[in-house]
Amino acid sequence: MSENAKKVHAFKDDALGELDAMALAARIKKKEISAKEAVTASIERAQAVNPHINAIVTELYDRAIETVGHICSGH
Repeated sequence: MSENAKKVHAFKDDALGELDAMALAARIKKKEISAKEAVTASIERAQAVNPHINAIVTELYDRAIETVGHICSGH
């Protein structure tokens, strides 16, 4: 990494914390957080870091929220 490169991280105090996918799934299963909270926190993190890393080509955040809503409602 060059000396001028800026370090970017997305960890913060949100529904995801510093959890990996398995730990996050366990929290959802235990109903400690909802799937919608996890998706929303993921989107917020992606939006925060993407301007720096330019990794997301097509933003489908609305579709993710819609999908998790359908899954949580059983439809």
